[in-house]
Amino acid sequence: MTFEFLMLIFITYLMLSMLYSNIKTLMLLMLLELVVLSSLVLMLNMIFLSNDNMSFYFLVFLTVAASEAALGLSLMVTMIRMSGTDYFRLMVSYCKNYVN
Repeated sequence: MTFEFLMLIFITYLMLSMLYSNIKTLMLLMLLELVVLSSLVLMLNMIFLSNDNMSFYFLVFLTVAASEAALGLSLMVTMIRMSGTDYFRLMVSYCKNYVN
């Protein structure tokens, strides 16, 4: 198996574990950052193995990852201030009850 295939399996496993677990939002954000960092490692591997100059894509991806982390942290702080808790599953059920 190649490195890219193993990374794809790992990222898929992380995404599925995030959906079906009752975890705090901070842990969810940390898992999302792990997915982003593993994608970054995959992209670096592809850049070094290819003959093309793809450093521009790396900088764009790094910029998007940094803004995604800042947005996630600000949303978590806003959610904690509004509800007083940071359990993700609890917030989903709260939103369902609020809409109905």
